[in-house]
Amino acid sequence: MREKMEAVKSFNEKGGAVNPNIINVALDGRYNSITIGHSKRPGQATSQAIGIACETNTKHKYILSAVMQNKLCWKGAWLRGKGFTVNCPGGHEGCTANLPVHAPLSEYDMGKSIGTELALQNVLIKYATTDGDGRSAAGIEDSLKILHPMCSVERLADPSHLAATQFRHCYNAKFSDEMFPGKTRLDKGKVKKILSQDVKARCSLIMTTLFENHCGNTEEMRKCLPKVLESTIRCYDGDCSKSKCRSHSVVCPGGITNNWWNRSMYLASNKVDSLNMNEHDKSILSEILKIRISEAALEKNKFQTNTQKCEAINRSLSVSLPKNVNYGRNAMG
Repeated sequence: MREKMEAVKSFNEKGGAVNPNIINVALDGRYNSITIGHSKRPGQATSQAIGIACETNTKHKYILSAVMQNKLCWKGAWLRGKGFTVNCPGGHEGCTANLPVHAPLSEYDMGKSIGTELALQNVLIKYATTDGDGRSAAGIEDSLKILHPMCSVERLADPSHLAATQFRHCYNAKFSDEMFPGKTRLDKGKVKKILSQDVKARCSLIMTTLFENHCGNTEEMRKCLPKVLESTIRCYDGDCSKSKCRSHSVVCPGGITNNWWNRSMYLASNKVDSLNMNEHDKSILSEILKIRISEAALEKNKFQTNTQKCEAINRSLSVSLPKNVNYGRNAMG
């Protein structure tokens, strides 16, 4: 990992970076249990966690740091079973635990460990991409400030987790009963789910298209977003006129035959061709669209970075350390 870090610094230097030691990262944590909370006793159900930091400066997404939190020590447990007075962690030779049994596992603490390790190698973090509930970025910032008091780390959002959040908000939103077609509540619920899937897919396509059309120029994109938002709401409301949709909606050319209602994979295949929205429904839909189509959302995803490499590593770890296995395992292996 030290060699990879030097390779990233060299890449930054060749690219003309003012400070080649500034490396942006993506962070994600992985726990050895399916659920964090325990159903039968207080505290966490997990006993091991690993935090991964991957750089986002190059296309290789090198792993620069990996931190393990471990409360398991089978040698200590065996010695205590034989009557020896042994305290973990580190209370005997060959202790594998680095946290007490009742200590909580924390992405914030893993972020602090990652930040300390990188700071000792003269690396600064300016942007850290995490999922919605991750606090690794805050941990890195607090650890870097010990050596660099003026250092600040800006957290960027992973677009996949942001899209999942948008889907949940739309599916759980309190729209009016008259908004969705259908005779029964079950039929209306199916259309609501279809709309949630469509909003998620449409916003992803809008942002991808905007980045391509403006070559990643976020300043130009900011100018377009208010009109894109307004046009998208009009399109869902049925006002899919050719002039408005073609000019501002980015993904809908308007018209009668080639509009979004006919092009959408979710709406067209399920024969959903209209919504009866009132002003309250439009207001709710506007707030849902702003999760992805707004200046705040653009600021969180201005570099189009994600945590997919970290999650791929977590999935590969699950091959040798499955979460549904509770017997002894070699965490480092």
